[in-house]
Amino acid sequence: MNEAKHFDGSLLGIGGDVLIVDDPHNTEEAESDADRKTALTWWKELSTTRLNDPKKSPLVVIMQRLHEEDVSGHILNSEWSGDWQHLCIPMEYEHRRHCVTVLGWQDPRGLDENGEKLPDDEREEREGTLMWPERFGAREVARIKAELGPYFSSGRLQQSPVPDKGGIFQRDFWQLWESPDNKFPVMDHIVVSIDGALTSKQENDPSACTVFGCFERDENEVPKIMLMHAWRKWLPIHGPLIEKSVDETVVQFQRRTQKFWGLVEWVSHTADRFHANTVLIESKGPGISAAQALQSRFGINPWSVIANPVRGDKVARALAAQPTFAQRLVYAPDRDWADMVITEMSTFPKSKYDDLTDSATQAINFLRTAGRAPSREEWAVNESMRESRRRSRPSALYPC
Repeated sequence: MNEAKHFDGSLLGIGGDVLIVDDPHNTEEAESDADRKTALTWWKELSTTRLNDPKKSPLVVIMQRLHEEDVSGHILNSEWSGDWQHLCIPMEYEHRRHCVTVLGWQDPRGLDENGEKLPDDEREEREGTLMWPERFGAREVARIKAELGPYFSSGRLQQSPVPDKGGIFQRDFWQLWESPDNKFPVMDHIVVSIDGALTSKQENDPSACTVFGCFERDENEVPKIMLMHAWRKWLPIHGPLIEKSVDETVVQFQRRTQKFWGLVEWVSHTADRFHANTVLIESKGPGISAAQALQSRFGINPWSVIANPVRGDKVARALAAQPTFAQRLVYAPDRDWADMVITEMSTFPKSKYDDLTDSATQAINFLRTAGRAPSREEWAVNESMRESRRRSRPSALYPC
């Protein structure tokens, strides 16, 4: 018997009478097309050449679902899927996906008190029954789902890698910001996030900018995030150098020259306009040049420029940001530019453009990493720890 733990391991060229594969995908890399294809190539080579007796030797694959095209998905969609027995155990019972194997009708959630199979309508009444309530109760499952977000929850808990509603960023994740004075609240930290393309040709990818701010409506509530502005433009890195006349105001000069601005000028203007703390630019390709130009020309400005390293592909970065949206922590006003962002993100990754999505997920992931945008669960734990420290704080022996 051979056991293969992970696709970057080795079986030393030997075969086996029983081949068991345990978690063939790295959970952090399954959303990457390249890493997933590497795992599938490894699996195909392993499953076709490493059995001592292909007619009798069994193959066993044990894994959680991570993507539609993971190893399990490949097996279930292959022309040989009928040769496999598929045992699927979701965290919450779904009567429409009740699992029946050669062992028979084993799941007690689909049986009555006498062990007889329940009719469809009665099985439907048991929808949502927990797999292992003694260990994973309703409260624990709710916390896990909130932390993972809909996409990962669907795959890792329900073993169905596509959520029922589809899409990574659903429109109803966004909260509408309505203010009687038509103003934003005071922000604790404001980020201008740039996805730069550095081209003025409309047939090429555009540059995109989103502005996000963190705020607290109540000190007893988890901090929220606001989409404050966004734009999409086809821009070179610099515009032509135009001198300001003596009798012109700054506003007049800006209005006269804006149509000639490049990416650097537009980013600087946006950061100044919204009193940004941080400007984020992807640290790859044209983003590196733009970051260097901003740092050299506007280094004395009150906002810092960060060349943000890119980790994972676009979908992986989007999924990392999804829980923040799914917990209804992100607000946006009723504006055309906000609807442009929301519409693009709601159809990602199948939208015509993905630049605003890249910009938004970069900002959200940065704020989460910096501790500015905790999840509800993280905030509750932090509040509990702070309260505990306040209660245990020693008092002075000789107060003044």
